[in-house]
Amino acid sequence: MSKKSILVSLICLSFLWVTAQKKTNIIGGKKDRHGCIKAAGYQWSEIQQSCIRSFELPVQLLNDTKTWSASFLLDQSQNTAEVFCRHGRFILTKNENGEFYFQKRRHKLLLFKKDNLWTLKYDDEVYLGYLN
Repeated sequence: MSKKSILVSLICLSFLWVTAQKKTNIIGGKKDRHGCIKAAGYQWSEIQQSCIRSFELPVQLLNDTKTWSASFLLDQSQNTAEVFCRHGRFILTKNENGEFYFQKRRHKLLLFKKDNLWTLKYDDEVYLGYLN
């Protein structure tokens, strides 16, 4: 074996050894306190008690300019709704009118279904959507 091929082999082995020593950082690998990977689109759902991607839920609601979306889940009893929107995640409870309602300080959310159309009102914003 020539000196040149030995030198090339040593360089290749050194490169492989150095590469193997580096820690691999997985993109989006950081998890929140519930173990959800936010960079992969996951967030915690109280109703499902698991990490979900709200944009995969069956009902997607859009505002009138279609620049913002919202989605929601209902619990098994259909008395509680969990809403995911640009303002955060909210738990709404069903009122005597059959609407889901949440109010905290000056913010109010109302979710209801009429003629198969779901409507979410967040203060003055209105989101509409049908079951996919």
